[in-house]
Amino acid sequence: MAGPMLLERARERYERAEQDYDRRPETKAELEAMYAAAAKALAAGGHPDEAEAWFGLAQARRYQKGRRADTLDAFDRAIAANPQNDTVWDAYLEYITYGISLQDLLALTERIPLVVRPRHLSRLLSVADGRDRWGGMPPADGARYRAELLVLLAHLGDQESLGLLLSENGLAEERNGSHVRAMQILRDAVRTGHPTVKAVDRFTVRLVKDSQWEEATQALSLALSGPIASDSMREKLIKRLARCHKQLGSPAYESDDQHDTTDTIDDGQQQPAPPIPIRRLIAGQNTPIHDGRWTIAVGWRDPAGRFDVDASALLLASTGKIRSESDFIFYNQRSTPDRTVVHHGEQASGVGDEVQEQLTINLADLPADIVRIVVAASIDRGDFSGVDDLHLRAEHLDQSQAANSETAAPVRFLLPQLTVERAVLLAEVYRREHGWRIRAIGQGYADGLAGIARDFGVQI
Repeated sequence: MAGPMLLERARERYERAEQDYDRRPETKAELEAMYAAAAKALAAGGHPDEAEAWFGLAQARRYQKGRRADTLDAFDRAIAANPQNDTVWDAYLEYITYGISLQDLLALTERIPLVVRPRHLSRLLSVADGRDRWGGMPPADGARYRAELLVLLAHLGDQESLGLLLSENGLAEERNGSHVRAMQILRDAVRTGHPTVKAVDRFTVRLVKDSQWEEATQALSLALSGPIASDSMREKLIKRLARCHKQLGSPAYESDDQHDTTDTIDDGQQQPAPPIPIRRLIAGQNTPIHDGRWTIAVGWRDPAGRFDVDASALLLASTGKIRSESDFIFYNQRSTPDRTVVHHGEQASGVGDEVQEQLTINLADLPADIVRIVVAASIDRGDFSGVDDLHLRAEHLDQSQAANSETAAPVRFLLPQLTVERAVLLAEVYRREHGWRIRAIGQGYADGLAGIARDFGVQI
């Protein structure tokens, strides 16, 4: 008999057994045999319902005394057949977390696949906090789990789960009255790209109160780019974002106070000209840009002159790697042989205590086999944790184009506050069909510029 038919008969028998309060003693053994036969047949045929059969076998075994090892074996087979089945994971976590130790809970967390872990994080935390139905984990072990979980999720690269955990931790700190600490944690949650809506709400309330309009704009835009279950919450965030835009210039763009906005009119007097709009991106966003020559400025605030931040650019072929060492532009190699990309070094921006390193890129003259230019920043000593307002600004060198073409308007990307990173991918300029686009990235590297260089084929 075919595997699917065996599975269907096992399911029907299970349903009848669930409705029979006076079932025969042999019922569990019959169910177990039926699900086992279905599982083996489906496994032999590579059928996608194999996981369902192993799950049915686990359900048939789980309430039988002395069958824990057999039950776990069936669960393990179900998970192996379909690691992304949430129903199986729900039942498995409920079963295995009874009396679980700290180390086993950490190992279990690591085992859950990245794509489904965020959906089960609340159950894991309830076990650690003693809020599950068993309430068996000691408070000291639960607190240690939460602390080690932050490190584990960062190591696994699970930004979504990390964002959820940091959001919860930040809100808890705020409820406890630790507002400064809460803002630090909530800022880290936003940096993951996956803060909860409630965390963004509380975070931006305080940012707006402190007139931190730009950071609030980025956090609100991030939250509003995803689904929000509550219509009233979405409307509240939209109104707050509109207030931020108003403070920064306009609903769509912001005026750039670093740009010379005076023009000479016929009577010879200097009059304010309409400000050139600036497009502000958050990590992951992209926008089309005009061809021609662009200045790419990597800027940061450094009133005490403590930091040595270096900008660099990598010209990449369709392989995602450089063609040769001459495609890596940094402080020891200031231009490509054809001078389509030139590094101009460090200079004061002329605005407050901001410092910049500038590059120019001539998109019109780039070789046809260069499909992408990645712009990075690295720091010579220490890490970026003390560097404030790290940002990238791209500006078209033909100001008449900037005034008359939206695709030539300046682009700015303000990075969230970094921590242990010693290098970061800021943005990429890439070909799309017959034009160019720029995308904000914000990916950090703990091993500095060497890590970026290795990823893109530079021999170091």
